[in-house]
Amino acid sequence: MNTKQYWIDNFKNIATNLQITDERAFDDNLISFWLDGGRATIIIADYKENKIIRREWLTDLGMVDFWRVNFADDPFITHCNCDISKAFLPKVVSITGEGGNPDLGINAVMSSCGTKSYYQKAINIWKDIPKEHIYTKFNWYDRIDTVMYVNKQVEGLRILAVLEAPEEGYINKSKPVVSGNLIAGTTYVVKYKQITYNFVTLAPQDTFIAQAGLTTYLGAGSVYPATSLVELSRKEPYPLSIDLMRKVMLDVFAKEFNIAMNGFPDIINDDQDDEVKAKSIQAG
Repeated sequence: MNTKQYWIDNFKNIATNLQITDERAFDDNLISFWLDGGRATIIIADYKENKIIRREWLTDLGMVDFWRVNFADDPFITHCNCDISKAFLPKVVSITGEGGNPDLGINAVMSSCGTKSYYQKAINIWKDIPKEHIYTKFNWYDRIDTVMYVNKQVEGLRILAVLEAPEEGYINKSKPVVSGNLIAGTTYVVKYKQITYNFVTLAPQDTFIAQAGLTTYLGAGSVYPATSLVELSRKEPYPLSIDLMRKVMLDVFAKEFNIAMNGFPDIINDDQDDEVKAKSIQAG
């Protein structure tokens, strides 16, 4: 499976196969750091060649909390009454489009229902837009490293991004939980229609905590975890294709251990290997 831990284990297997004795090649955290850096490099190179933000690179940050600030972002300045909103984000891969959006690492900024989108424009020129200009009808954001500002007062926006370190993001597990699979101690929310749990009737939007030994519920409603966003771990799908991950591995071994491509063993058993084996059998 294409997970971070899968690639870390493969990295150590290859290092063993190559008889590398450098202890750095067997440090999970250092390998993880190298793989994230190599992933960012490969993504930038792939975009430069193909001009496509591939969907498997993206992380859905869900609804990111924003709060109100003045334009100066300084609560002690009282004469600046143009209020905007601010949020903190994980670091994103720096991808620049030619002659266009300089912040393609942020793929989408939108309202919870997707009815409003925000587009990148430098914060220092927001005030320069004439009131009669069509641009005044748009919603704008600007990102300064890990800080995002938007030109409206909002409490939350949904953001899709290409993260530098995917484990700083989340995975959205918003799948309904079927009766029989409730986990004791977990908080759930009822949606759409009512249910009965532990002899109590619960209406849509009601929450409840699953009790030990009580894993089932009755009714036509759906049950979801109250918090569907969970931290992305090394055991979750890694946001890069297997083909590009091969290039990342080659790049890391070349940079860190001066091992050229022709010295790199193919020990990764995947669809490409299966296809070669199939052709070999057919030829025989």
